[in-house]
Amino acid sequence: MDEIGSMSLNGQAKLLRVLQEHEFEPLGSSLTVPVNVRVIAATNSDLAKAVTEGRFREDLYYRLNVFQIALPSLRERREDVALLAQHFLSLYSKAIGKPVSAFAPETLELLVAHDWPGNVRELENAIEHAVIVESNATISPSSLPADLARNREKGTVAVAPSLRDRLNALEKQMLLDALVRANGVKKRAAAILRIDARNLPYLLRKHDLCAQPGAGNKLH
Repeated sequence: MDEIGSMSLNGQAKLLRVLQEHEFEPLGSSLTVPVNVRVIAATNSDLAKAVTEGRFREDLYYRLNVFQIALPSLRERREDVALLAQHFLSLYSKAIGKPVSAFAPETLELLVAHDWPGNVRELENAIEHAVIVESNATISPSSLPADLARNREKGTVAVAPSLRDRLNALEKQMLLDALVRANGVKKRAAAILRIDARNLPYLLRKHDLCAQPGAGNKLH
């Protein structure tokens, strides 16, 4: 569920009932339907603050906040920019029907250097724009939106992420994925990752995952 913080109080009450009672009535029906689901909710807002301001139900907040994953902004994980950009390039080159398949090195430098205040959505829009504008098989800097082109004029250059940075980012994401799949149980997460459970605490400390907010009763 995206942008859970924007849900109305009435909608929050209905969702809370689904999570507590494991049942709901479909729209236009009086028949109660049992349901067994796992809810993954995302938000850009401060839900704890929303609770104190009366905009978000406290009981729903604690029901949802069993295992929390804090996702850093894109500018804090620049090693992901090139991978995401390539994904969106493949997506939109097919959707638009243009044989654009690569980025010029200087284009990637501009993408990595940009601060991305709009995060992944802004990156996706920038790549879609570039595919529409580009007339060759390789995305050039001139095909990027104007704000990224201004970075080029200022001479902004970023250092491409190293192999170690990319491997660390992949390792961290695999740890997070395994913890979510294991519902926070370390032994189960280690089994999913096919590693010795005794090595997992070291990896969690390495990536600052030991004190994830909301995970206190689950990481055992």
